[in-house]
Amino acid sequence: QAMILRLVFNDDHAEKLRLYDVVTHFKELAKEKGYEEEPVVLQAIRDMEGIAKEIAIMISGVSGERQVERSLNYVHRKMIAI
Repeated sequence: QAMILRLVFNDDHAEKLRLYDVVTHFKELAKEKGYEEEPVVLQAIRDMEGIAKEIAIMISGVSGERQVERSLNYVHRKMIAI
């Protein structure tokens, strides 16, 4: 995701954006150039949206795993204290 963002946007903006921003930017450019109905463009947009969803799922999964780990550590400390 970071690599794609740096390719599309400059480094200053890239760290604040997500792949969905690239998709939006790509759609706007395609519409501007009159390519929004081209099969290749539509497929590229679908592919980028799919990748963006996968990244979001992985980020959510990692976040959830961290929360579970913190909770288990808390419970473990409480059990040791008892």
